[in-house]
Amino acid sequence: MFFGPNSKSWFCRFLVCDKAAKYNSFSKLGSCGVLIERFFNGIERYFSLESKTSTFFLLYKSPHLGKVNPTQCESLRMVSLQIMGNHFTTSMAASQGQLELNVYKPLIAANLLHTCELLTDSTRCFADKCVKGLQLNREKIQEYVDKSLMLVTVLTPHIGYDLSAKLVHHASKFKKGLRESAIELNLLCGEKFDEIVKPMEMAFPHNNQ
Repeated sequence: MFFGPNSKSWFCRFLVCDKAAKYNSFSKLGSCGVLIERFFNGIERYFSLESKTSTFFLLYKSPHLGKVNPTQCESLRMVSLQIMGNHFTTSMAASQGQLELNVYKPLIAANLLHTCELLTDSTRCFADKCVKGLQLNREKIQEYVDKSLMLVTVLTPHIGYDLSAKLVHHASKFKKGLRESAIELNLLCGEKFDEIVKPMEMAFPHNNQ
């Protein structure tokens, strides 16, 4: 055997796994499966991060004066596509082993190292140049909540569907919030509206805090 128990144990600690000693050594020499599987399992978290950048990208992509181009989001998304390409190439290279030999290991190593470099540089850059220092504009968020017409759904059991529709049409027509519109139409007083409409409870109905 090429790898004895001691070397297998070392590889297990290096790869942070306990499976290598159970594998057929000759088979894994040809496929490099343990390394590739372990490495790209961690990259799945990166893809979830990439999906979150779509939210940043969506908020900034519309054309308006003084906007900041979402270059860091675009960069991270391009890196994700490149990593997907590296994953495919590396997987195909790992499948080309014959017996205990795989002459595609230089390609595998190059793609793995390239992926490590991309992951390190892109996440650090995205954190420093985009995420760091971001703060919620709570006044604007509250304005959006107050003017949200979707809140009418919680009013329907109290005032009925027809009056709810009338309330929404009035708020939309005059660009006002539901609370102000409800008071103008004499549907609810402000205190009663606040008692019924609680956006935080609607957003987190199972939150016990």
